[in-house]
Amino acid sequence: MPAATPLRLARRLTTLLCAAACLAVAFAVVGAHRADAYSFNVGVTNSPHGQPVSSNFVGVALEFGEIPTLATPQSVNPVFAALLKGLSPAGRPNVRIGGQSTDRVWWPVRGMARPLGVTYDLTSRWTAAAHAIAQATGAQYLLGINLEANRTRISQVEADQLVRAIGAKNIDALEIGNEPQLYTGVPWYRRQGDRALPWYRQTGSPVYARPPSYNPEDFVGEVSRTLKVVPT
Repeated sequence: MPAATPLRLARRLTTLLCAAACLAVAFAVVGAHRADAYSFNVGVTNSPHGQPVSSNFVGVALEFGEIPTLATPQSVNPVFAALLKGLSPAGRPNVRIGGQSTDRVWWPVRGMARPLGVTYDLTSRWTAAAHAIAQATGAQYLLGINLEANRTRISQVEADQLVRAIGAKNIDALEIGNEPQLYTGVPWYRRQGDRALPWYRQTGSPVYARPPSYNPEDFVGEVSRTLKVVPT
């Protein structure tokens, strides 16, 4: 009998979980209709169903500001590098960079003021550190691109600079914006006419990224316009 690989174990576990779920549903139905009799069959098989799980499906998620704490253009934290490579020994580990910080960063654009809500500037040193991580670990990135600033030029410059400096082969995809449902509900705070502060520093006047009328159709339009100007 061949040794159980992680993929085989994952398949068996998935099969058992599905069988358990079916039993739970069945017993719930029986409990709800005790007056009726039900007959059913449950089968468990080693045959795969659906697409195989990718060898690099496990990854990590980081905020933009964490990259400089893990690497410099010249070196990568060896513990972090070992962790990434250990997560995906047979493939390329996936690293999502963004989340909450997706709409809080930008690549400074010549002649344009720093947008409200942005608290972190991306630089060539940042991209060099990200490139060093990719070189040391084989990682591929899912990179967040600022949409909340609501200017395609900002999204375009950021995406172009990231792809050029990190390398397209090291980028799995670009994520346009993050949690747009919060654009009308979670404010920044303007202080003395200065740049806006994040929501957790609630001093000054609240500033919302979008008006109350903002809806899914508006979001789709913004993403569509952004996709026309960012690398594919």
